[in-house]
Amino acid sequence: MRIAISSEGMDLASHVARRFERAPYLIIFDTDKDSFRIHSNDRTEEHSVGVEGWMADYLSRENVDIVVTGGLASEDSDRLLAQGIKTLPWSGGTVSQAIALARGGRSRTVESGDAL
Repeated sequence: MRIAISSEGMDLASHVARRFERAPYLIIFDTDKDSFRIHSNDRTEEHSVGVEGWMADYLSRENVDIVVTGGLASEDSDRLLAQGIKTLPWSGGTVSQAIALARGGRSRTVESGDAL
């Protein structure tokens, strides 16, 4: 499984970012390989960023299964769901904790039309 987490920093000890589209970094963790890659979000300063098509397409190409983030607009959640990517609202700690939460599968993911 691949988990994308909005992050304030570049490592697993970083805090989960409260807004997906404004997160400085996106960490993609591969649970099969127990490894991660960092994607720098160079669009954090744009006013109407959203996930838009480019981010949903990017995450789909990266074979991401679930996104963990503190906040995501309903239309952005719908774009991800259309690509087969689930979203999990959570920003109460670190990227490492978010990975454990997503791995556990015990949290409610967002359905179509829901905002985080």
